[in-house]
Amino acid sequence: MKHHTDVTKVDFNFEEHKVPPNKSMWSMRMIPHCFFLECHMPQSIIDDFNVYLDDLHRTTYQYSLIGAIKRGEQLIVDPNHPKVLPWTLQMLELCSIFLKQFESATGNVLSVKREPRINSFWSVHSYEGDYNPCHDHGTIDVTGLSFAGWTRLPKSIAESVGDQGGVTTGTQDNHDGYFQFITTSSAQRDMFNFRPQTNPIFKPKVGKFLIFPAWLNHCVWPFFGPGERRSIAGNLSFEQLSDEEAAESFKKNYPEMYKIKETLLRQEFTQRIQIISFYQILEKLFTYIFHQISVLILG
Repeated sequence: MKHHTDVTKVDFNFEEHKVPPNKSMWSMRMIPHCFFLECHMPQSIIDDFNVYLDDLHRTTYQYSLIGAIKRGEQLIVDPNHPKVLPWTLQMLELCSIFLKQFESATGNVLSVKREPRINSFWSVHSYEGDYNPCHDHGTIDVTGLSFAGWTRLPKSIAESVGDQGGVTTGTQDNHDGYFQFITTSSAQRDMFNFRPQTNPIFKPKVGKFLIFPAWLNHCVWPFFGPGERRSIAGNLSFEQLSDEEAAESFKKNYPEMYKIKETLLRQEFTQRIQIISFYQILEKLFTYIFHQISVLILG
C-alpha cells in the first residue's frame, strides 16, 4: 500500500473544514506562554496503525497501567513496524516543523543541527470511567517534545456536541473523554473577574494529534458509556548532531526509514540525471541545427 502523503500548512480550524484524505495537515497555534502544533493524519495511516494495535492488543502481555486507567491498558509501540512506519515518518517531519516554526516565531535559532528522535512510544486503551490526572511526560533531553492523538473513539465522544470548534476553555459544556492542557490555575468565576481562561480543552478526533513541549501539564477527562478510547502518545528529543552524525544516527536508529529515504534520494538523483541528459541532448540538437543553418547561409 502506498503511504506517501503531503504535509501541508493550514490557517484554519480543522473542525470547520473538510480535510483532504491524502494530506497531513498542520497549524501552529499558541496558548499563553506556550506553542503547540495541531495536526491531522490521513485516514489510511490511521487505519494501518489500528490494524497494528489490534494485533498488538491480542498478542502482547507487556503493559503497565497509568493514571486511573482501571479497565484499560498501556502497550509499548514499535515505531519501525511496517504498519506504524508511515505514521512515524510523518511525526518526525512534523516535529521538525515545530522546531522551525518555534525558531521563526521567537527569533531564537538553535546554533547546532538537531534531529528529532523518538525516545518512548505507547498506546492507551481506555474504557468507561478511565481517566488520566494532571501530569507531564518529560524526556531524556532538555530539548524535548511530547505528542498525543487518537485513532479510535467511542460514540459518546465522537458525537459529543459540547465543543463544536475543537478547542474550548469554557466550563459549561460536556467534556467527557476530552484532553486538556493545564497552563495556569483556572476557575469558573474567571470570566466574571475579567481573567481569560487559559486551560484549553480539546475534543478528540480520529486522526488528530497534538505536539507540545514535554514540560506542559495535561490531563484526560473520564467518559461514560460503551466503547474504547484509543490514543497514542510518546516523547521525542532533538539531538545535537553534526551533519555526518545526524546521517549516521538516522541510519542506526531508523533503519527502515533510512532505506525509504535512501530510495527517495536515489530516485531524485536519477531524475536529475535524466533532466541533465535531456538538456545535453537539446544542446547538441541546437548546435547541430545552428551548424546546418550556417552552412546553408554561407554556402
